[in-house]
Amino acid sequence: MNMAEAEAIRSIHFEKWNRKTLNAYWIVVLISVVAELVGAFFVWRLDSRPLGLYFLETLLLPSSLAAATVLVSEWVNKHLPAWSIYLLITAGTLIAAIFVTIQPKIDGLQMTFVIPMLVSVYYFQWRKLMFSFVVNLVALCLILLLDPEYSADVDWREVVSAVTLMTCGVVLAYGIMSRGAEIQQYWVRTTQEQQELLVRNALMEQLSKTDALTGLYNHKTFHEYLDRLVEQGEKHGLKLQLAIMDIDNFKTINDTYGHWVGDLVLNRVAQTIKSSLTCDDFAARYGGEEFVVIFADKTEDEAFGTVELIRNAVSRYDHEELGRQPVTISAGLRGHVPGIGKERLFKGADEALYDAKLAGKNRTVVYRSSAE
Repeated sequence: MNMAEAEAIRSIHFEKWNRKTLNAYWIVVLISVVAELVGAFFVWRLDSRPLGLYFLETLLLPSSLAAATVLVSEWVNKHLPAWSIYLLITAGTLIAAIFVTIQPKIDGLQMTFVIPMLVSVYYFQWRKLMFSFVVNLVALCLILLLDPEYSADVDWREVVSAVTLMTCGVVLAYGIMSRGAEIQQYWVRTTQEQQELLVRNALMEQLSKTDALTGLYNHKTFHEYLDRLVEQGEKHGLKLQLAIMDIDNFKTINDTYGHWVGDLVLNRVAQTIKSSLTCDDFAARYGGEEFVVIFADKTEDEAFGTVELIRNAVSRYDHEELGRQPVTISAGLRGHVPGIGKERLFKGADEALYDAKLAGKNRTVVYRSSAE
């Protein structure tokens, strides 16, 4: 796992983590104040030094400087967000440096330089971790060089331990970020595979329900949908109209101009049907040159008007491959009546289509029966 992959593990909500970092710094300041107040109690009991001097040097001065550092960070985070992350990391180093220099006699306080390194891990970016490590080393070196009193009193074993701890922190953080990159890659890969599976399943479902040539629903899907709508019509009185359309003289078109022209005609008729319907309507290629349309929640007159619109649009289409000869369709229409069931509904529409063919084609016939 290389660090280029680790660099890919980045939170897209840096503002949220910046806020968490600032809150953590305020908590550090508060904890330091509480700790120094506890220390003040022991100073008072032991009378080891003047209490006023203790409050000034050990409590007010470092706490004020640390709080001022956090306040500046708050301002930069709000007004200069482009610089906020690096400044927040640097602010952690400054807070650690303040406590180390003002309270040199507290053993192990150099370990606080680990805090800004932990902050840099928030962002899962190698360069920010290294920035924190370098800034910490520079700050510690400056303290040792510029503060002779601190250099004289400090236990160098503690300094070496602090540097060793920071170095180990870099190694461990690298491992954490590498592991995070692996988890991220696994999550992304799994998500992509799931999405691809969903797309494939959706595509397979669509292919199983649609006609490859026309893009309309197929014979099987039509019957499934009609079953459900007839059930709704029987139980809840849903208005339902069924139209069966057939291209006139289609065999002649295939025999004269070839099946490829026939396929063009089928597709054009299908697109004309599709473009003429509303979202509540259902169109399918029933087979060969036959199409079916289910009109849900429409009256017979509304369905008849739509079928006529389709029929007229088909007859006006200019088919260059046919020498500009028109193609016409005939249609049969029947409305659902409670109690007739799916089979009689379909049979009635089919009989109306047959009557349209006998009457000369290129027309729509509505099924009529005195028995119903």
